[in-house]
Amino acid sequence: MAELELKSTCSLIELSADEPKRVASVLKKLWMEGGVKRGITGSVLVPEDGKVQIVCQGDLPRLKSFAEWIETTSQLVSKVDFISEDACPVVPLSNKFPFADAENEAAQPWKELLKGAIEVPKGITQSNDEGLF
Repeated sequence: MAELELKSTCSLIELSADEPKRVASVLKKLWMEGGVKRGITGSVLVPEDGKVQIVCQGDLPRLKSFAEWIETTSQLVSKVDFISEDACPVVPLSNKFPFADAENEAAQPWKELLKGAIEVPKGITQSNDEGLF
């Protein structure tokens, strides 16, 4: 695939896992690694096929670094696509990497499970990027 030399690029990172807790562990750290450290924005999609997709947008070198971080720390990446900004899925992107709403919420069976696994109980604050386990 030809390298895209655009200032802002979109990336679609697909994760697969047998255990949702492993995926949730990665999702807990997305905002720090992507939004804070690399200055990119993104959203999490949970399609019905049991895979989790991270849609993110930013400078190509930062997106590549982010995808490499996810693969190195999780070993869950099944596919990474770098596409033009115009071809990026139309979902709200934020530096907090929220779950995107789907037209058919029933088609996202892992969404509620993953949300529950990554939420931090109220009253607990985190002072580092390691997350809570």
